[in-house]
Amino acid sequence: MNSLGWPVSIFADEAAGSFADQLAFVKAEGFDAIEVRHANGRNVSEFLDSDVQEIKDSGFPVHCIGSPVNKIHFDLSKESEEFDKFKRCIDVANQLGCERIRIFAPEPPARPADARLYLDWLSPMAEWGKSHDVIVLLENDGLFFGAYPYEAKTAFEELGGSHFKAIFDFSNCVLIGGKPFEEWISWIEPYLDTIHIKDSIFGTKEVVPAGQGEGRIVESLVYLARKGWQGALAIEPHLSGRGPYGAYSGAENCHIAHEALKDVLAKVEAEVNA
Repeated sequence: MNSLGWPVSIFADEAAGSFADQLAFVKAEGFDAIEVRHANGRNVSEFLDSDVQEIKDSGFPVHCIGSPVNKIHFDLSKESEEFDKFKRCIDVANQLGCERIRIFAPEPPARPADARLYLDWLSPMAEWGKSHDVIVLLENDGLFFGAYPYEAKTAFEELGGSHFKAIFDFSNCVLIGGKPFEEWISWIEPYLDTIHIKDSIFGTKEVVPAGQGEGRIVESLVYLARKGWQGALAIEPHLSGRGPYGAYSGAENCHIAHEALKDVLAKVEAEVNA
């Protein structure tokens, strides 16, 4: 853990396919925990009991279940299916002693969207997470409800609490023309549990290592450190497009992403301690 007290994890499925290779990577890099999304050719929502047992037996801390829940177009006929997927991921989290699950809110057919529809969809998940002692984290993915600050603020003002919190992703914001520091950081801080670390350049739609894009990550982390924020940082590299199971970067690019975050944190620590 760094001197700011923020544990650092990574979506290790971007480094390797099998959990054994993911585990070897995170241990070699010195991560505090791992984000579990894919392993052994399966998404976490489709894990076999053997996948869960392998991760559990490793004893390595799991920071968050990176579920695909609600990563769909808004369709009320799919609500039950997504809730079943959500419950399966909650069960995996409980078996692994993991306190968090990442979810989305469905993609609106048009904007502005009727927020009530999405809040009613998310509310039972927030309640289920609370009753099963898992913190439900809503991510600001660029396609889905919550991508824009006015949507996310509505969600957290109504549902936010000890078991419904925010993941903020700088890159997701930049790629849809947003300004993370100006539009998000000050108001989201009370709800913010985890930050996904990746950066982007709007004009080229390129994802780049932390501090090399337009996310103003250093300034944002300095602000949070001075506010006494105590959350977690999760690297989601996205540096080489897509692999067979989604985002993939390769071990070398994941290492580059980790080194970039170390550089960012060194700058943050220097400013905070100046």
